[in-house]
Amino acid sequence: MAKDDLTKAQRDLVDHIEAGQQYPKLVKILMEENKALKKNRSLDTMDEIAYRELEQKHKEVQEALANSLEVNESHQKLNGKLQVRMAELEDDNQKISK
Repeated sequence: MAKDDLTKAQRDLVDHIEAGQQYPKLVKILMEENKALKKNRSLDTMDEIAYRELEQKHKEVQEALANSLEVNESHQKLNGKLQVRMAELEDDNQKISK
């Protein structure tokens, strides 16, 4: 990036740094300039923010689904074990009742 492409505040900051001078006032100016730019966000930027929020929500839903699938798998395994044990007990009951 050429020095000509920078904003006035950025050029002043570069000049002060190159000259070895203190630049706290320039940092403050740059921060204010950045705030002003953020206030003038375009609709595209707002759409990008909404998109990022939707991506985050999508990620949370995917994580919840993954957790639910893990719980479901665990419950299916336990249910299978219970069915096997129940069949064993029914066989034992039939043997005892004879």
